[in-house]
Amino acid sequence: MDFNKTQSVSKQLRAAMETNDATQIDEAFDGIAKAAAEDAYAQLMQDVEQYNQTHDQAILERRGARDLTSKETAWYNKVADILRSTNPKQVFTEIIGSDDEDDIMDAILPQLRPEIMTLQWVSGKI
Repeated sequence: MDFNKTQSVSKQLRAAMETNDATQIDEAFDGIAKAAAEDAYAQLMQDVEQYNQTHDQAILERRGARDLTSKETAWYNKVADILRSTNPKQVFTEIIGSDDEDDIMDAILPQLRPEIMTLQWVSGKI
């Protein structure tokens, strides 16, 4: 439970115990149960989301796709933004030749070469 919920529920329980009113005590314990259930549900949803991401990544790895690094993702997002801009040529020059681009191209091109060769073979250029 988060600190504010815990503090609120414990104040409610303390006040109920001081009054010795069974109804207030029941309500306080209901509040504790509800807060615990909400926290358990939130944790379960986090676990499910994490499992889904891990499972998706495992499927992609079995298919031979590799996961992009955060640096690569940021670079591809920049390229996508550039392509959506009104003057892509001007904006594209800002990232061409950057260290990020060199690192990313070094990582991606070896994976693309076999596919390019296959496409050239299929189209009769080899």
